[in-house]
Amino acid sequence: MQGGGVGIYVKTGLSFSHSEEFSIFYDRVFDSIFIELSLESGKKITVGSCYRPNIHTFLTGNEQFNNFMDIFSLTFAIVYHTMIPLS
Repeated sequence: MQGGGVGIYVKTGLSFSHSEEFSIFYDRVFDSIFIELSLESGKKITVGSCYRPNIHTFLTGNEQFNNFMDIFSLTFAIVYHTMIPLS
């Protein structure tokens, strides 16, 4: 199944690649997309967009939010530990 709740606009001329390993989709729980921007300096920046739908057939609002936070925290930890320092 595929989502459709997230997106990232990239200015024409900027080099980027889709980061499949960080882009996570769980039906009706979590949808995300991450890209890696290549800067002129040679450095790379990871940018992401996350979405938590407000609808689920059997989870309460609190359960949806807790699931979202668990998934988001894990995704953030993975991205954070693979980032290249900018300084």
